[in-house]
This record gives sequence, structure tokens and C-alpha cells, in this order.
Amino acid sequence: MYPSNKTITQQKRNITMLDVNEMKKDIVDKMWIDNNNIGRLVECLSALDRLNHSEAYDLHDQIATMEKLIEKMYEVIDRSIVIIGE
Repeated sequence: MYPSNKTITQQKRNITMLDVNEMKKDIVDKMWIDNNNIGRLVECLSALDRLNHSEAYDLHDQIATMEKLIEKMYEVIDRSIVIIGE
């Protein structure tokens, strides 16, 4: 006995949703990696900002804001992972 058109359509829909969720997971994973890389760059910028001959701490407020935003981005990424599912 052959599957009905409705069954085939449902199977295609399920496969498509699985594929889409896998793509979402890949993108969110890449966002986590990119956020991590940005965090490292901010750490480097902070170290440079603290050097005596670099007009020390002129970027202090901006760096503090960047650090807060990076942490918020990690929180959003974590929530996205939960929503997508593992």
C-alpha cells in the first residue's frame, strides 16, 4: 500500500522543519563564536586603553558598554538555543 498524498506532504513538512531548525542552530552557534571573538577584541582594546602612553582610559566608558552588550548577547543566544531546541 502506498502512502497518501497527505502523508507525503506531512513528511516533507517535517523534514523541512528539521532542516530549518538545523540551519537556525548553525547560525546561532556561529553567533556565539562571533560574540566570543568580539569579546576577545574588546579585551585587547581594553588592555591597549590602559597603557600609559595611549591617553589611558579614554575608552573606559565605551569598553564597559561593549562588555555589557556582549554579556546581553550571550543571554539572547542562550535563550535562542532553548527556543530552537537541542
